Amino acid sequence: MLAISMVLADDERKTFENLYLEHRQLAFHVANKILHNETLSEDAVSEAFLRIAEIYSRIKNLNSHKMQYYIVVTVRNTCFNMTKQAEYTRAVFPLEESILKSEHSEIDSDYIFLTDCISRLSETDKEILYLRVNLGFSFKEIAKTLSISVAAARQRHRYAKNNLKKLLAKGEKSL
Repeated sequence: MLAISMVLADDERKTFENLYLEHRQLAFHVANKILHNETLSEDAVSEAFLRIAEIYSRIKNLNSHKMQYYIVVTVRNTCFNMTKQAEYTRAVFPLEESILKSEHSEIDSDYIFLTDCISRLSETDKEILYLRVNLGFSFKEIAKTLSISVAAARQRHRYAKNNLKKLLAKGEKSL
């Protein structure tokens, strides 16, 4: 927090601290879903909030939904950057192959087809599926994140799944 205190003006410190206290658990949850390591997740959250602090004066007036979305995106990007850095380090300092192998090391055609179908979904559909599937949010958490009712979150999720099913079915017919 010392670095953050140095970045922020005196009048912004308290509001940023409240923002951090309010969203740190969400940020940690997002980071841990991506990194699967509590220590790295804590580092990612710290790094993300430091990045947010650097531009806080420009984003402090965002509504709560947009601020929460901004935090999730920042944490997610920080995690991806950390993963890229780790992959680069492994390439420069190679370890034994058996240590580096993972269950997701081979990309098969089904995975490529699925990601292609997901990329053709609307932003709303992608967002709701990301929150539900990747982050494991409940409909109540999704509703809070998107500032909608729980029923609307369920409905959007159902529409997104149906749209994805349609795209997958079209792709099977063309194969």
